[in-house]
Amino acid sequence: MKLTRFSAIKSIMLFGSLVLLPGHIDAQSANQKLRQSFMDPPSEFRPLIITHARYAENPDLIDWLEERRVGGTVLDGGVRKPKDKEDGEEMYIEPTYLNDPKVFDQMRGVMAELKHRGHEIWIYDELGYPSPSAAGRVLDGYPEFQVWAMSCKTFEAEGKQIKVEVIHPQVFSCVAMPRVDNILASDQAVDLTEQALSGSFEWSPPEGDWVVCLYEKHQPDTWRRHNIPRRNVNIMDREAIARFIELTHERYAEELGPQLQDVTLFFTDEPQFGATEHWTTGAIETAPAVQWCDELPGFFAGKKGYPVTRALYALFHDVGPETSRYRFDFYDVQSDLVAENYYGQIQDWCHENGVWSSGHMLLEESLLLHVMWSGSAVKNWSRMDLPGVDLLRVPRYKTMAGWERDIVTVKEDFSCKMAASMARLNGKPGVFTESYAVTQDGTVEQAKGVAAWQFATGVTHMSTYTIQNQFTAEEFADFADFAGRLALMSRRGKPVSDIAVLVPEASVWAAYNPPDGGLFERYLVRNPEAVHIDHVFRETCHQLLEHQLDFEIFSEELLNRANISNGKLKLSGQSFSMLVLPEVRMLNKATLNKVRAYHDAGGHVVFIGSLPSQNPLLGEDASMMQEATELTASGSGRIRHMPDLGKFEELMEWVMKEIPSNVKWEGPSTVRITQRQDEDQSIIMVANPSAEDALGSLITNFQGEVSLWDAETGKVKAIDKRKNSNTIEVKVPANSARFLVFMNNN
Repeated sequence: MKLTRFSAIKSIMLFGSLVLLPGHIDAQSANQKLRQSFMDPPSEFRPLIITHARYAENPDLIDWLEERRVGGTVLDGGVRKPKDKEDGEEMYIEPTYLNDPKVFDQMRGVMAELKHRGHEIWIYDELGYPSPSAAGRVLDGYPEFQVWAMSCKTFEAEGKQIKVEVIHPQVFSCVAMPRVDNILASDQAVDLTEQALSGSFEWSPPEGDWVVCLYEKHQPDTWRRHNIPRRNVNIMDREAIARFIELTHERYAEELGPQLQDVTLFFTDEPQFGATEHWTTGAIETAPAVQWCDELPGFFAGKKGYPVTRALYALFHDVGPETSRYRFDFYDVQSDLVAENYYGQIQDWCHENGVWSSGHMLLEESLLLHVMWSGSAVKNWSRMDLPGVDLLRVPRYKTMAGWERDIVTVKEDFSCKMAASMARLNGKPGVFTESYAVTQDGTVEQAKGVAAWQFATGVTHMSTYTIQNQFTAEEFADFADFAGRLALMSRRGKPVSDIAVLVPEASVWAAYNPPDGGLFERYLVRNPEAVHIDHVFRETCHQLLEHQLDFEIFSEELLNRANISNGKLKLSGQSFSMLVLPEVRMLNKATLNKVRAYHDAGGHVVFIGSLPSQNPLLGEDASMMQEATELTASGSGRIRHMPDLGKFEELMEWVMKEIPSNVKWEGPSTVRITQRQDEDQSIIMVANPSAEDALGSLITNFQGEVSLWDAETGKVKAIDKRKNSNTIEVKVPANSARFLVFMNNN
């Protein structure tokens, strides 16, 4: 146990070296030290470059890093040995992974030198991606640890004999159900499991429209169509992940010995479900499926009080008013198993060994993609010490462009903002981003613009991938200075925002249909309701950001944990005067009661899109809609229901009128504003991720000295006079950011 050191790391990463000052140093001296650090950001604030095991072939790696003025590196002990790949063979399979004494000798040496030169060290936990394969070694001798899927094949029996074809040897269940008005009458199900256990069979239905559903447990070959074809390990399986930790984390601890204390964190990369076909290269037509593990049926029955078989019917078909309940129950349990068995086990090991757990999920851009590939982003991020997000290439206002396939409109992604909120509201030190992977033609200016947007939406730590190979040492050093300044200012003090937005995660679970094939297009077309819920949530976040109204994203658990005082929600040192619920169709009764109590205590409430009409205990619940309708009709003047998404501008005007911010921007909507309170300093970030310069006015009610901090140059300029005493003209070039720091402002 090294919990003392763990606490020390937490203090350093959260605050850096700047707040660890003797008590007698006055505010002016502290500000002067901050200015010096802003000009030349200390190592802990600068981006890290992911280099894996390049030290094994490049003895000058540290010099190469220092030429680029980085804060450190993400490395590992995995060396991929070149070999010819046979057609159909798995990639990134290495039997000697983390078993090469020479590689560990080199790794210990480079770590010692990195520490000597003051650089941070993170460890990447895989060879290639996704985690947790350990280069194929987790499955070596344990084939049962591979992904398991539960698929549903549907056979139409419209008054005629049909053949039910059994392909996989493990039949879980087989039932026939009558269909009335496109709803399966599960209470009239005829159990055909015994016939199916003997193989394919013929069945003659009673009179009427009948459907036969065959549920088969099997290990899918979806991995063959992955961009890195390698059998996936089941991230729901506790024993499988224990094996991964034994081969990976324990191995590093054994080989590094006391040098493990020089490691800040372990970085896990895109652990993912394998039951669904790949998003760009998957098979077009397959039976829909969900990820499974042997622990699931027992865990489900223990938590929900009924057998999972009843829920299975509803995952793939509409079974009436309880459909949403059954779907919620299944994905609630499935996501628990991922969060605890994967992220939880890793975090527990990290805490026991004095390091942090971190990493990022796959396809964080959509609530629909979360349930398809990761379970619950809310739960998973809550089980990381430094939650992470992924950003590919250099898109503006997005972490990945193109997944929407012109089927939905995506103006701005919410993943950075959501991860940051889960971190802040759970008392974590920040959020990291793995940025710029697969970038081949990005410019320094574009990279800066992307960084400005990320830090303005909550990112605090950065690592880079690929793009460093596109820049000269001088260009990357310039970028590292810029990103270091953003990180320095973004880790100071506490965030300030007035608005809480409830994420409709449960509503997406209740609407989700596992797709019957791969590709983004198929995912979206098969899930119109989930896509709509996701869109309303994303558009709500975008509208608030576009109007420079900062906010935090709440889960139901966080909302119910918050205190209500003087008309505000209070949690983790922040206070919120308004609660926004976008397309929150499914809601616990207790949560709706909390919303009512908050409103009755003087809080502002906004419902966007549908009012709640489902709860996890019953599914469809007319009383939820009635209570929500009565609440919106209270006449208090502090509540709004906006069913029409075309009225966002009107709603934003009402929001700004009802809860006037102490920071207002008059200028291009492309700018993003964030505020932090650092004791008696107010720090306002004005980020311009767009391709055009932004000239506008910042209107505040702050008093005291004010200065402009240039993230490009590190220079600080005092502002002597403000127009109309509270208005400051600010010009932020394209792809850049500025800070306004108000001194002696409590």
